[in-house]
Amino acid sequence: LDDGAALLREDLDTLKGSSTHLETPALRLEMLEPNLPWMVRTLHCMRKLVSEQLQRYGSSVEEQEKYIMTLAGNGNTNTLEWNAAHMKLEEMQSQETVEKWALAGLDSLSHMENMTPDELFVRDKPCPKLEVDAESAVM
Repeated sequence: LDDGAALLREDLDTLKGSSTHLETPALRLEMLEPNLPWMVRTLHCMRKLVSEQLQRYGSSVEEQEKYIMTLAGNGNTNTLEWNAAHMKLEEMQSQETVEKWALAGLDSLSHMENMTPDELFVRDKPCPKLEVDAESAVM
């Protein structure tokens, strides 16, 4: 894929030009052959981002469910606090679902016969920055 941004712009233009939302035209993105190492990195990044977001809540899905039940038991249903607690729970459940889906995808890819250990390797830290001098950056 030489220019992913251009491909996505073309697909967006195709969707905008569609006469109805019920009949979606074929998109170029759908016709690409997936690159398995790229897929591994994408799933790994998705899992890591969602996992870190879940940690920011400071509680688990089960704890949030118990909190909602406590609110309900105290008669605090249909209040702003109860609705906010439900929204938080729904966000947490959605993120947990994405995390499990990404893990299942990674597990599935790791069992493919044509995958090598190098293709499954994903760094824990970002790639080191390359130092570029000002002259070569201008060229």
